Amino acid sequence: MAKICAAIQDMKKNAVKREQGRKEMQDVVTQDNLVEIRNRRPQRLGDIYVRPTLEGKRVPGEVEIHQNGLRYQSPVRNDHRIDVLLSNVKHPFFQPCAHELIVLIHLKDPIMVGTKKIKDVQFYREATDIQFLY
Repeated sequence: MAKICAAIQDMKKNAVKREQGRKEMQDVVTQDNLVEIRNRRPQRLGDIYVRPTLEGKRVPGEVEIHQNGLRYQSPVRNDHRIDVLLSNVKHPFFQPCAHELIVLIHLKDPIMVGTKKIKDVQFYREATDIQFLY
């Protein structure tokens, strides 16, 4: 009898988890594809970090500017990328360099980064005094 009761409770927990996951993913909209620049190389910014991080690792990557958006590409794995379409950007904020350079982008609709649903993306580059001496 105790096993049956425990099994029923586990089934209830799983059903509640599935329902919460469904409600959470309800407002995630499938984005259009990023239109890459084909006839020339896209403009790139190197040594850029992103928040939220991919797989919990803080790895510098590159941000490329394409026809209808931005692409963050991780150098570790080619399939680790974040595409942000300009049509999905609600508010872009630029913070001038005061020991770090940050661009914060608020999105209209959340996007999926890995398994997380995010509504804000932050691209930043660490700035030191040595970089600005030359």
